[in-house]
Amino acid sequence: MQGWKLFKHALRMVIGNWREVLRIFFVPMILGIVVFFAFLFGVTFLLGEGVLPVFAFAAILAYVTVASWCIVSWHRFVLLEERPTKWLPPFDFSAVVFYFLRGFGLGLIFFVLAMPLLLVVVPSLEAFGAFASIIVAIAVLVGVSVFCMRLSLVLPAVAVDEPMTMRESFAATKQATLPFAGLVVTYGALQAGLNMMSEYFADTENLLGMLATFVGLILFGLINISLLTTFYGHYVEGRAID
Repeated sequence: MQGWKLFKHALRMVIGNWREVLRIFFVPMILGIVVFFAFLFGVTFLLGEGVLPVFAFAAILAYVTVASWCIVSWHRFVLLEERPTKWLPPFDFSAVVFYFLRGFGLGLIFFVLAMPLLLVVVPSLEAFGAFASIIVAIAVLVGVSVFCMRLSLVLPAVAVDEPMTMRESFAATKQATLPFAGLVVTYGALQAGLNMMSEYFADTENLLGMLATFVGLILFGLINISLLTTFYGHYVEGRAID
C-alpha cells in the first residue's frame, strides 16, 4: 500500500505541475537530442566512421549532462520551490556534475550486484526448470533494485545542496524496504505492459497507438524522476504522501 502511495504521489506531482514540466524539460531535452545526433551523425559524416566510437561517447555524455541538468532543476522546483520562469532552467554546474557522478555510481552498484547473481545463481537453477529460474531472476532484480533505491536519496540531496552519504540514505529509508519492493513490482508490471503495447503498435504500424505509447514512456520517465523527489521529501523531510 505504501509503495502504491509513493507511485500515486509521484504521478500527481507530474500531472499537477505539467506547465513546470514543460518549462524545465522541453527546450533542454530538444537541445540535448539535437546535440546528440549532431555529434553522432554530423561529425561522423564530416570526419568519417573512424571517429564514431569517440563521438558516440561524446554524444551520450552531452545528452546525459542535459538530462542531469533538467532533473536537478526538477528536484529543486519541488523541494525548494524554485519555480522556473524561463524556458531554460538555471544551470548549476557543480550540482549537475555531482548528480551525474552519483547516478553513475548507483548504476555501477546495480550492475556489480545484479550481474554476478543473474549469471551464477539463475543458471544453477536450470535443473529445476525455467519457471524457477524466472522467479529467482525476478527476486534478484527486485532485491537489488530495492537496495539501490534505498541508496538513491543521495541524488536529490545533491540537487538541493544538502549532500548525504549512501550510508545516511540507507539509514533514512530503513522503514522503506517493503514499500520499495511493492513499488518495484508495481512499476515493473506497468512498464512491462507499456513495452508490450509499444511492440504491438510498432508491429501493426498503428501511428496513433505508437504516439500514445511514446507519451506513456515519457510520462514513466518523469514519474521515475519524481519518485526520487518523493523519496527525499517523505523519508528525509517528513512530507506527507497521502
